[in-house]
Amino acid sequence: SSRWRMSMKEVESLRALVRDAVAKNLLPTAAFFCEKIICLAGKTDEDHYNLAQLYFQQKQFKRALVTLQKGSSNSSPKFRLLAGQCLAESKEYEQCLSVLGEEDDTSVVSDIMDQSDGIDVLAAMNLLRGKVYDAQQNRVKAAFWYKKSLQRDYRCYEAFEKLIDSHMLSSQEQADLLNTLHFKDSEIWLQAMYKSRMEKYDLSVDKPLQLDECEDHVKESAVSIFDSSIDSMTIVAEFYYYHNDFRQCYNQTKKILQVDPFAKGCLAYHLSSLVELRMVRE
Repeated sequence: SSRWRMSMKEVESLRALVRDAVAKNLLPTAAFFCEKIICLAGKTDEDHYNLAQLYFQQKQFKRALVTLQKGSSNSSPKFRLLAGQCLAESKEYEQCLSVLGEEDDTSVVSDIMDQSDGIDVLAAMNLLRGKVYDAQQNRVKAAFWYKKSLQRDYRCYEAFEKLIDSHMLSSQEQADLLNTLHFKDSEIWLQAMYKSRMEKYDLSVDKPLQLDECEDHVKESAVSIFDSSIDSMTIVAEFYYYHNDFRQCYNQTKKILQVDPFAKGCLAYHLSSLVELRMVRE
């Protein structure tokens, strides 16, 4: 029994070492020690998952898959998501869809507001389904799953970005989608950002990033985000650009590029505004 206790202590100390190596971006070191944990009696499925994740992050997708298959809970959504991500990265799309299953697993639907702060794993699976159909150039199915992803968890921003950047929805479909997303009061800033991105071509909108009625402290946080976030500032630049106010657009993109010279999201608007203003030399 003392040997078992010592073994458990040893496993915990190795886990701490793995976490520390990950925090320092020493992924091969983390994988080296994590692989030793799964040789010990005190290993758990979580250790298998962590090792697979470390292989995935190092682009060793086949190795990650083999590691996942050794875990006894390899049919859980979390394991299936990572397995699907490995297969998608390996361009094995049909196999990826087969691991994910074609249907949204409604047997484990719970109210998103009752969940932890993490992104819903089923929303992430829906996103991955969408990305696979996207890669196969099936835009209708891709849009379907991106929408399902957002409806499952509106914080799955990548699904939103895919829908908007690839112009997958009509303006009516965008409005309908936004109405099905139930934002928490504390995340009203996110709702305003989504709404503004959806309305960028709508010339009847006179101001971007408008907030609905909300409490002062919520408004204060939202205004801080709108004033300083590169994404919010880009939404404003986008708004001015599509409203043909190229001077204001240029002022905005110039401000963004001073804060973050590598903010590629605003670059097209910056260059197009310079052309419109005949400031090509800049």
